[in-house]
Amino acid sequence: MAKGDVMTWRTNTYEREKLYQEVWAEPVMTVAKRYGVSGVALAKTCRKLAVPVPPRGFWAKIRPNRKVPRTPLPPYRGQKTLTSRIHVIEDPLQPEVDQILENDLNVTIPSPVPVPERLRNPHPLVQQTGETYGDLKPDDYGLFWRKQNTLDLRVSRASLSRALRICDGLIKSTEELGWQVQFTGECHNDTSVAVQGQSIQFGIEEELDRTEHVLTPQEERKKARGEYVREVKWDYHPSGRLKIRIKECGYGDGLRKSWSDSARNRLEEQLDEFLEAIRYYVAQRLATKRERERKAKEKAAIRARLAEFQAKREAAKRRIAELNAHTDAWHVAQRIRAFVRASLEAGVEDEWGRWALSHADRIDPLCETPPPTSEKTPEEIELEKKLSDLWRY
Repeated sequence: MAKGDVMTWRTNTYEREKLYQEVWAEPVMTVAKRYGVSGVALAKTCRKLAVPVPPRGFWAKIRPNRKVPRTPLPPYRGQKTLTSRIHVIEDPLQPEVDQILENDLNVTIPSPVPVPERLRNPHPLVQQTGETYGDLKPDDYGLFWRKQNTLDLRVSRASLSRALRICDGLIKSTEELGWQVQFTGECHNDTSVAVQGQSIQFGIEEELDRTEHVLTPQEERKKARGEYVREVKWDYHPSGRLKIRIKECGYGDGLRKSWSDSARNRLEEQLDEFLEAIRYYVAQRLATKRERERKAKEKAAIRARLAEFQAKREAAKRRIAELNAHTDAWHVAQRIRAFVRASLEAGVEDEWGRWALSHADRIDPLCETPPPTSEKTPEEIELEKKLSDLWRY
């Protein structure tokens, strides 16, 4: 669960007739999102209620003023309402994600994604990868390891042609959507889809089967001679089953990240779901980026406002200090005048009294007089500056 998300409980009620109308009005993934469940979970609910769902490629056939027949809702004697209680992760960015999907990433993903049966006119990235892998030897598992400036394929030689055809259809479809597949990473050995300035890394890999290890002839000979033979429990072999995987961390928590060959669907038939996931990953990234930018602006505005408060506080402190200094100077001037009056009454000479009263006037902030003789005059300061400048030469 991402930071800021909130987990709550939700009770979902599935009514058979209503669910039938929903899944034939919008894609299952869209309906599932409203219920707060995955498309797989909603499909299971449909099977429990005997609700047929549109076949693969149904939504690609939908056109204005063209009716596509529905599979009718069959008779059913079982329970027609199901209730389930689920944990729901409420993402505060979800409204922003939905808005981006609607406005910025509003594209029609082909269903199914067309994959050629033969590579007659391969995309340059596919051709470059095929030429590079053709000269390589598979590793100990029988798989190729991705190289610089090649598509991220971890497959056997037997599956290489099929993997290249999948990549060819996938890349050409992404370019029709205005997206771009490119090499990324420090060594250009990663493969990513670039959408709206965001890069989502992915790769195709072949799953491995395992069998109990059988000693090789060389191991048999070593064992017969009493030499050490490393104990190996399993042997691994390419299975021919391909999987496409989104290789991202920190984004898409809770979203599907891999699609594999299965008994029901080959990988070629699931590429539209992969592209739809790419679209959602990009929307999450853009929403996160915009949220960070908003927070950065908010922080800057708060700091600016706090700086204003600080500046006002410092100005007030300076005024108070100045007031205190003037008050102290005024009290000193008043004491001097009182002392001079007492001195004159005691017979002190008048010249000293005039000088003392003149000094009192100079330090009194209420009198407009030159500064005290104990402080530097503007002329004195100017002469010292000139003298300092002359010392430089």
